Amino acid sequence: WINISQKNCIDVVFKKVRGNNIFGVGKETRSFDFNLGNVMWGVSDVYFDYMLKRFWSRLIIGYWSMCGISGILNFKIKDDNFLLDLIKNFNRDLKHRGPNNSDIWHDKNNYCYLGHTRLSILDLSNKGNQPMVDRDKKFVISFNGEIYNFREIRKTLILLGVKLSSSSDTEILLEGFKIFGKSFIHHLDGMFAFAIYDIEEQKLYIYRDRAGEKPLYYVYNENLFAFSSEFKSLLNLKKIVNFSISKQSIFEFLALRYIPNEKTIFNEIKKLQPGCFIEI
Repeated sequence: WINISQKNCIDVVFKKVRGNNIFGVGKETRSFDFNLGNVMWGVSDVYFDYMLKRFWSRLIIGYWSMCGISGILNFKIKDDNFLLDLIKNFNRDLKHRGPNNSDIWHDKNNYCYLGHTRLSILDLSNKGNQPMVDRDKKFVISFNGEIYNFREIRKTLILLGVKLSSSSDTEILLEGFKIFGKSFIHHLDGMFAFAIYDIEEQKLYIYRDRAGEKPLYYVYNENLFAFSSEFKSLLNLKKIVNFSISKQSIFEFLALRYIPNEKTIFNEIKKLQPGCFIEI
């Protein structure tokens, strides 16, 4: 879990090979060529397996399958109703990402607020709704993505005596983090951006997948820390954050046709880099 610099970018080239396809008419397989550059940890066979699973997941589930996550850590703001309205507005702006359910959670101290809009994929019942609190009420999670190996992890957790109440990969993330802590991230195979809050320790952990497939944006100042799947929902902070356009980002966008590294079009909004995490 490192930050890949711009020079160490990974170029993926798809190659088609003729034959029978999966439906029995004729085959078409895909291979991947990787230009790893200086990436020390890049292993082509691992990324081949990762990219192949991404391809089939999108083919079966749908290209635009997603949920929306958001949250706030309150440092100085004393108006609790203002913060509740903020997290509700975050969910409102992320509703298109998750039409099946929208909910919020906040602690008793009004320090942490989490939001989630859900697109039901694996567990269609209400047991898969988020933000999800664990059985002991010590951790809460807001998760966007898919864990490809969650069934294998589920078997391990059951052998360790963990009682699971749903068939969702969200609960696997939550219970796995409880047992293994921060090292649990190394056991995950998937596409994801998620936030887990430790209620007792009052610590927030945010992770983004290695390829950066699931987006995560954040704002951080002396008053609060806020994050969201889309930066447009963070613009609801305009009453307490003076947003300004980044001229450097405009220049880089016109030159490169994208904005590199953690920067965005706004100086105050940053991207969480792929394969990185935040602990507050």
